[in-house]
Amino acid sequence: MAEFSDYNDGNTEGANVNIADSVTPTNKAKVTLNQDLRSADILIGPGVEGALTVGTTAVEVKVGGSPLTTRKLVTVYNNSNSTIYWGYTSGVTTTTGTPIFKNQTGRWDISAETNAKIYLIAGSAGNNTRITESA
Repeated sequence: MAEFSDYNDGNTEGANVNIADSVTPTNKAKVTLNQDLRSADILIGPGVEGALTVGTTAVEVKVGGSPLTTRKLVTVYNNSNSTIYWGYTSGVTTTTGTPIFKNQTGRWDISAETNAKIYLIAGSAGNNTRITESA
């Protein structure tokens, strides 16, 4: 349960709101002079990168044996000469998936709570992609 209370850091831009919860009791959100509530979800943890070979069987996007714990951002760069396709289930096909063309990048913001899975597939074997995961 969130608790809202005044927080004064001496900044004259606008009022601060202290959002306290049991997970991160020092989260702060800024209210600007024009009454906009400003907040950000930034990458603060480590990241990993690696290569992933994509073929005619759907493969989960991850670096190594499992996705990065609490990942927030995933990118896929198509480093092959073929089009690869992505989807949210292992049942994605070249017909149902969304294309990532040669030399293009796909980017997904992922909720750490759901840790959505992304799958890739191609019409031929041996396609090289580059993956990054960030927390």
